[in-house]
Amino acid sequence: LVETDHATLIRSSSTGKAIGVSVTVPAGVHTISSAFYGTLEVTSVTLPEGVTTLSPYAFASATYLTSLTLPSTLVAIGEYAFDSCSLLSEIRLPAALGSVGAYAFVNCVSLADITLPGSLKELSPYMFSGCTRLSRVTLEEGTEKIGAYAFSEATALSEITFPSTLTSFGEGAFLATGFSSFTIPDTVREVGSNLLAGCTALTSLTLGRGLSVTPAGICREATALSSVTIPDGYTAIGQSSFYGCTALASLRLPDSVGEIGSAAFYGCTKLTDVSAEKLTAIGTEAFRGATALENFRLPATLRTVGVQAFYGCKVWKDPDLSHLTSVGKQAFYGCDGIRTADITGLGSYLAEGVFAACESLTEIRFPENLTVIGYGAFTNCTALKSVTFPKHLRTIGGSAFVGCVSLSSIGWNDGLTTIGDSAFAYAYSLRELKLPDGVKTIEGKAFQNSESLLTVTLPDSVETVGNAAFSDCPRLFSVTLSSAMTELSDELFAGCTDLAKITIPDAVETIGSGAFDGCETLSSVTLPLSLNYVKSDAFNACAETLTVSFGGTSARLLAAQVEEDGNILLINAILTFADKEGKS
Repeated sequence: LVETDHATLIRSSSTGKAIGVSVTVPAGVHTISSAFYGTLEVTSVTLPEGVTTLSPYAFASATYLTSLTLPSTLVAIGEYAFDSCSLLSEIRLPAALGSVGAYAFVNCVSLADITLPGSLKELSPYMFSGCTRLSRVTLEEGTEKIGAYAFSEATALSEITFPSTLTSFGEGAFLATGFSSFTIPDTVREVGSNLLAGCTALTSLTLGRGLSVTPAGICREATALSSVTIPDGYTAIGQSSFYGCTALASLRLPDSVGEIGSAAFYGCTKLTDVSAEKLTAIGTEAFRGATALENFRLPATLRTVGVQAFYGCKVWKDPDLSHLTSVGKQAFYGCDGIRTADITGLGSYLAEGVFAACESLTEIRFPENLTVIGYGAFTNCTALKSVTFPKHLRTIGGSAFVGCVSLSSIGWNDGLTTIGDSAFAYAYSLRELKLPDGVKTIEGKAFQNSESLLTVTLPDSVETVGNAAFSDCPRLFSVTLSSAMTELSDELFAGCTDLAKITIPDAVETIGSGAFDGCETLSSVTLPLSLNYVKSDAFNACAETLTVSFGGTSARLLAAQVEEDGNILLINAILTFADKEGKS
């Protein structure tokens, strides 16, 4: 039934189409090459004593193979040797076996129980991956390492016996297996990432004393995990260790833990209680989406909170932030339970979006040395009524306080130079704006849609005011502009329906497009002698009778370029010049 090339079995000579052929390999054969690869008729094979090696793919895709007898002399099995032997339900590995190649038993979906001899020091990568009926594994004394993804997607695997010699788990070794509880032996010193990721039946994890950091992604998306035991001596929670563990409700970290890694508890939607007494750092997205987090007292030792670390922790109330020295972008975004932000320990820069959408925030205590408030830092803090800026503040970033609809009182500092785009847009409750000397730049839409704003006074230090900076402030009636301004930007006061008169400073040369568009009560305008250019729609939809005062001669005003589109009211206005009065 076989052909041999000296001591190597080259191929099986069975060529019939009937299923049920049994093959006994004759004595004298030492190596089995890919002899049975893809056979569809062989169901049983007996190998003689003396065989030492099964080459790669030796029995791969032998779909109907159900019985295999291996000799005690076998020392090596090649990669993919039994790949997709889908009916092979039992195999006894000899005690002398020293090496098994990667993927050796991959997708042996009928294999239910396996004992691995201690002579096998290391289990190769993907060795039993996809063995979906494998429920029990025994590792005998001597085995030291389990390779990457060795048992991954062995979805029925729920029982395993580890030897005292075991020291290492490879990446994803038990990914998507069926364990309900898992204990890492104390002898294990090395664990790769994603060890138990996707183990949706896992409810309990006990970490071993041989480690000091919870492995990255160890229980990532283990959605039933509810109990985690971390022994003393651990110094950190690794990256994504418990990412998406949606059943985890409480956790106590030993005092030895100083750091929580990025995304460690991301999406733990039932996590309500965390105890950690000696933390110094919390990483990026560490608790992002932990929407039930309520009881977590930040210890006085904590200094650093990473980007989006507590993003969306809506019910977490009034953590003590006073001891923090570094906070990342959007670190507390959407933390609706924060009412007081004492950030006096921070440095000169406040990160972007750090308290955005904190809808209960009513008090901010800034650090004395703060110079920059980053983009969107307090966006949509709808309960914030007042704010006082520290003396060294230079820049308020774009959208910093946009949507702070209750903000009515602002304590400006003398050192401020720049107000960013949309910085105070939609500040519905702000009634008066009197900026301090020193402000040079107000960027576009800075105070747009401030519905209650009545008066604006800009100091003479202001040089630039961006497009639409005060647009759609319908109650604004009094404006004092800076003498240093040389241009009124596009749509600067568009939609300010109560603005009845305006005096444009002497240095202004250009009035931008739509600058006063829709100022329907604007009836009195004083133009400067410096004016050279009026863009389209600058005075569109203003009062039907517009009176314009000009300090120069009619000839000087006529020398200025006025675009006709949308400026018919200006062109037909009642004009007062230094030399005469009348219609243009």
